[in-house]
Amino acid sequence: MNRPAFDDDIDADENEEIDEMTENLARNFRDAQKQLNQIKNKPFKSKMEERMAMNLASRYASEMADLTTRFR
Repeated sequence: MNRPAFDDDIDADENEEIDEMTENLARNFRDAQKQLNQIKNKPFKSKMEERMAMNLASRYASEMADLTTRFR
């Protein structure tokens, strides 16, 4: 059945857009993971500073895991 006034390639266009969005999200997740690893490997001035940074990194890692699960 033909769709009047609609482009027959709309599915291909939508698929390309979805692929591009998926690639961008995956890149953002990888970048966030790299940043978390940098925090873990950073030398800290005090144990308090290290503890706060690790707590924040842990929280963000947990949020990233939740977002990754929802994305899939």
